[in-house]
Amino acid sequence: MTHNKYFIFATVAILSVASVSCSKDDNEAEKIVNNAGEPVAIGGTVGEIVDLGLSVKWANQNLGAASEEDLGKYFVFGETEPKTNYTWATYKWGEADALTKYQLSSVDSSVGNGLRTLELSDDAARVNWGGRWRTPTQKEIIELIEKTTWTWKNVNGVNGHEVVGPNGNSIFIPAAGYQNGTETYSVGTKIILLSATLMGWTTYDDIEYVSIGSGFAPQWSLNDRQWGRSIRPVWD
Repeated sequence: MTHNKYFIFATVAILSVASVSCSKDDNEAEKIVNNAGEPVAIGGTVGEIVDLGLSVKWANQNLGAASEEDLGKYFVFGETEPKTNYTWATYKWGEADALTKYQLSSVDSSVGNGLRTLELSDDAARVNWGGRWRTPTQKEIIELIEKTTWTWKNVNGVNGHEVVGPNGNSIFIPAAGYQNGTETYSVGTKIILLSATLMGWTTYDDIEYVSIGSGFAPQWSLNDRQWGRSIRPVWD
């Protein structure tokens, strides 16, 4: 009887150690796949995965950033690298009235097959961070707005929102503003996140989330596609 007890205790101990070991191995494997903390060619590092209790997991920092309060780089819908001049003349997919891809179907479905959602080959988050990272869709950003709590705060001298998920985990999104031409506007007062989904009734309308200062609730806004905006990647 005593031998049986020792056997049971020993088995439980081995299983416990194995469980911890597997959990650690799984975490390490996830880190390797995610490449968290690794430098990126466009600048910054690959972010970490944060589970907010939503349908997708969110990055802890912007694309092109090296920390949560780092503003990161600015991107245009359908382009995978930041640039110095954000105008129609430099847009990869043509002019406002002569787009070669990602044309709104309500205007001309024959152009680019009427694509309204980024293909992964044109997704800056997937191209630069790899893994299962990508730019969030309209639906996913709306979920982030509606199912989390937003609090305006300052982190290491940078204004932005702390976003707390239903499970208590949180991320910080800095107010990086946006880039128009060669100038950057609204740094410290606006959060403008690029979506992977087109929206609107013209050839150039884009979908974005805008936050103005500390006294305004999250809201949608549409603006010209050629502007540079922040990307907060998601992992699914």
